[in-house]
Amino acid sequence: MKTPATPMSPARAAARAILPLLVLLLLWGCGYSFGESGQSVLPERYRTLAIAGIENPTTMSWLEPRLRKLLRDELTRRGVVTWVDEQKDADALLSLRIIRYNRPTSVTGSSDETLQSTANFDFEATVKSALDGSVVWSSGRIDQSWPFFSGQESEADMEVTMLGIRRLADRMAQNY
Repeated sequence: MKTPATPMSPARAAARAILPLLVLLLLWGCGYSFGESGQSVLPERYRTLAIAGIENPTTMSWLEPRLRKLLRDELTRRGVVTWVDEQKDADALLSLRIIRYNRPTSVTGSSDETLQSTANFDFEATVKSALDGSVVWSSGRIDQSWPFFSGQESEADMEVTMLGIRRLADRMAQNY
């Protein structure tokens, strides 16, 4: 035969009810969020963007279209901006300048074969007013790297560019 459960004291019941709220407040106070909040460093009047251009001094022709897609997808997903295709319809224009993109060898074996390399992606973004060309926001230099082994160059290219654009989006959302 089961024994009846003892009733919970009022203090214990109150603690059980308050504990989840305290955990949520603690997480919120540390900057944690459940999903994207749409916060942006850009003033509201400059959140309708067009991509003005991507300065790509490298010989990697795939880099510009990849960055355009990543940039639009990431900022759209976060709810930070609204994109327009025509610069004349934008309130602000976003430009990317690739400073460096390379894959130098970092570790070689005893017979000088490449064992490990690193993909390096350094860039900066600038948002300018479409009305007068004044700088609304600048990301500063963003340096991103990704280590990889021989034969994984394509995967490293995809990973390092994705992480770089995420860091840019974090800066634009003040989450860095």
